[in-house]
Amino acid sequence: MEAIRKEIEDALAKGRLIYGSNKTIESIIKGKAEKVVIAKDCPLEIKEDILHYCKLADIPCIEINLNSRELGTLCKRPHVIAALAILKE
Repeated sequence: MEAIRKEIEDALAKGRLIYGSNKTIESIIKGKAEKVVIAKDCPLEIKEDILHYCKLADIPCIEINLNSRELGTLCKRPHVIAALAILKE
């Protein structure tokens, strides 16, 4: 889990993160996402949608062992984050 935390922190520093389920799905569809991260408490219907699009686009999707509030804190955001995409460089 430390590796994905580091990857999120690096992407955050480089401005390569997209927050929120709708924008994450949009980035997958447009081919901009390199990797997707979802919180362990991401709502099931959102999780299923994201997993579906990741599978179609052959993009890795990781369920991190953090809840959405903790994921928001990791991303230095004052709100919960259920899903995020790490964008391609």
